[in-house]
Amino acid sequence: MEALSSYEVLDLVASQRGLIAQAWNMFITVHITVIGGLFFVNRRITGLERSIAYIIYSGFLFMNFRAQVDNYTYLKALIAQAGGPDGEGLAASIYTLPEVTAALPYIYGFGAVCTFITIMAINFISHGSKNLQR
Repeated sequence: MEALSSYEVLDLVASQRGLIAQAWNMFITVHITVIGGLFFVNRRITGLERSIAYIIYSGFLFMNFRAQVDNYTYLKALIAQAGGPDGEGLAASIYTLPEVTAALPYIYGFGAVCTFITIMAINFISHGSKNLQR
């Protein structure tokens, strides 16, 4: 099997970075939707509804996290595939992958904690804000 040309590697890297951006956009959109949507509910949220929200959100978080880990792993493999002087320049021009991949669990963990706290405390937050408006 022959090595990919620099053009082919750059094309694949651009495509992979697009997938990474889409996964980050989905991550942010879901968090804004879940947290923002909870504040628009005009009634108390039951324990069953919160449990369902936890389960669905946990499934999303797990799948999105695994997708990002795979995306960054594949991007790292593409950069390694470039090899030689072009590959070194390519690797230097993208960004530092080890720092990004090492930070993923912390980023996802922080998002999960904020969302779980919001789901758990939404009745108190909503009820408190209605009392302040009186």
